[in-house]
Amino acid sequence: MKITWSRLAGLFGWAILGAGCGRQEELAVVEVYADAGAVAEARQLASERREAALAALLAEPAGVRSYDAESIALIRSAPERAREAFQRIRVDAACSPEKRLHAMLALRRLDVAVPLAELAAQAEASPQAALVLLSPGSDLLPDSGAVPEDVGNLVAALVDAPEARVRRMALRIAGMRRITAAAERIATRLAREGDAAEDSLLLAAAWLLPSAELLPRLEARLQPVKPFEGAPGLEAVVALCEATADEALRRRATKTISDYLCAQKDQRSIDGAAMSAIEVFRKVLPADEAQEALASLVRGAEWRLVRRQAMGELAELAPSVAATLSAQTGVAIETAAGQEGETVALTARGCAEHCVSSQLLTADEAAAAVKRLETVEDAIPPADGLAFLVVAGRALVFDTETGLVPNRHDLLVLEFARASADRFRPEAVLENYVEGSRAKDNGRYTLQFVHAGKLYRIAPRDLGDWYDVGAVVSAIHRALAEAGAEERFVQVETGDQTAAFVFGRPAAVRQAAGKLGLTLAANPDVPREAGKEFEEKALKAIGG
Repeated sequence: MKITWSRLAGLFGWAILGAGCGRQEELAVVEVYADAGAVAEARQLASERREAALAALLAEPAGVRSYDAESIALIRSAPERAREAFQRIRVDAACSPEKRLHAMLALRRLDVAVPLAELAAQAEASPQAALVLLSPGSDLLPDSGAVPEDVGNLVAALVDAPEARVRRMALRIAGMRRITAAAERIATRLAREGDAAEDSLLLAAAWLLPSAELLPRLEARLQPVKPFEGAPGLEAVVALCEATADEALRRRATKTISDYLCAQKDQRSIDGAAMSAIEVFRKVLPADEAQEALASLVRGAEWRLVRRQAMGELAELAPSVAATLSAQTGVAIETAAGQEGETVALTARGCAEHCVSSQLLTADEAAAAVKRLETVEDAIPPADGLAFLVVAGRALVFDTETGLVPNRHDLLVLEFARASADRFRPEAVLENYVEGSRAKDNGRYTLQFVHAGKLYRIAPRDLGDWYDVGAVVSAIHRALAEAGAEERFVQVETGDQTAAFVFGRPAAVRQAAGKLGLTLAANPDVPREAGKEFEEKALKAIGG
């Protein structure tokens, strides 16, 4: 009798599943254990690891970060114990101001009221603490809307901080969040420092004190663009355009931007400042003037990426004008996906109807997603229906490059679970990583989770700071199949290093995808390969 891989899998209780790349040596082996002892041991191991992580956070509250769902969940799992530990650090004069501040911020995340004055006292005592307080992770600044007066006063006080990093961060926040309490200090410094004023001071002044007298000072800071180094001074001119109510000054500033961009040599990349500069014409000028300015960039800029971006802005503002100009200049009109043609705008209600008719979502699920979206706006961004499905809890999008080693495939498993409409419910999720012995040796990962009473283990490949997405999906699909679930995570093409998956019965996903403008994919390695290709091109550009 011929022994095949599939027969071996059946005999020994594990599966050989494709990792998505189609190469024999990269098949993912999923081990499955159904005996109670193995499951109990896995649960105990995960519990011990969780306890060790919690103890580390209670000893060093800097690890509690607002954007880190894992750290927040850990301290909230033992709130009384966490409050007691952080309160001890809060009042311990032997601890550094930075550590005491971290403890206070952690207490705020446990709903303990900590006066702002107490936080500010630690910031005044240490530049490192001040940087923590100004960082997005401190949660003091709301994501949008007006900044509370007491927080604004604190930021304003720090624009005069002696430590350069603190001062620059405070200036950026004061300007971009329009903290008027800082305006007088900024004006005083501008007058005192003259031509020696630092860029961050000029940027804050552009937002808070836009004037005809300031524009020449900003223009003097404009320097030629260098690959991957951006355009010094450009951000401040853009800020002045958006902040000023003086129409004549706005026109002068937009002309400065246009002249500057047209004067730059061609570059292989374009940064956020240049892209914002192109977008500002449509934001601040009357439609006819914006069309003229964008058309002049398409015709006159040597920088090809500027021409392309300007054409995209013009196409949104005046499609017929853009089409004519495209025919004249050869600069293509691109959709958000980077393909020529027109982009069809979808609405939340339209997405809901498509998902219900395809039997991907129930009517109740679709209605709940519409309601959530309508609190913001009805229009779906140019990700077509993918954004709607993410809001509906049936899709996830993530960067396949983590920037970390180890990669935390366990957290990725939990991301998949959150997008599964509660069908995939893993427990005891744990990753273990053993670093390679030498630089040329890969490390070794093991990943476990318990699902429906069975233990699943897999060994993701060590791909540096990239997820082994195929391995994770293989294990999840094995667990879903053995639990009798019909749904799977179906990959959606993104065109870049982000991966996207929609959860549902594959036939329903395929039917909905056609209506939502989604292209399905079948290789989890493709996003990583796209990212690596871009990295290689970027490195070559820097070198040449």
